[in-house]
Amino acid sequence: ADGTGFKGGIDSQRPLYPAMLATLYAFTGHSLLAAKVLNAFWLALSAAAVGALGILGGSRMAGLAGAIAVLIGEDSVLFSRLLLTETGGTAFGVASVLALSLALASPKWWRIVLAALLLAFANLTSGFGLLSLIGYGLVALVTWRQRQGLKRAVAQSLLLAGPRP
Repeated sequence: ADGTGFKGGIDSQRPLYPAMLATLYAFTGHSLLAAKVLNAFWLALSAAAVGALGILGGSRMAGLAGAIAVLIGEDSVLFSRLLLTETGGTAFGVASVLALSLALASPKWWRIVLAALLLAFANLTSGFGLLSLIGYGLVALVTWRQRQGLKRAVAQSLLLAGPRP
């Protein structure tokens, strides 16, 4: 925001957000307004995905309340004005939960890969995605084991949240 880049916190910045910001700046020039618009875009996507999760969970009111909480939450308002990775990480994180819920309902390989890719993007954008891997894998394993047996459930869970080379 001061025109000095990611000073003082470069170690905590994940690589995808600065790459997205640099790409945006290549087209718009160095502009704090452009960064704020990018952050607003990520927050809007996050709100839409949270709303969809609420609706999938069976409650339109819960979806609406969650979307409003994302849009007017204190952290959301603060992060949208700064050059921080959390806005993009939140969008990819919520989208990965939405994709995982669809993959749990109908475990087709492309849905599992989509959930894994979105979770990977969440981790490349913000650090909380890495902490979700174990939980994702366990939820998937338990859910899929009940429907398909242990071997397929383990294979699909490793595809979703297993170790990466």
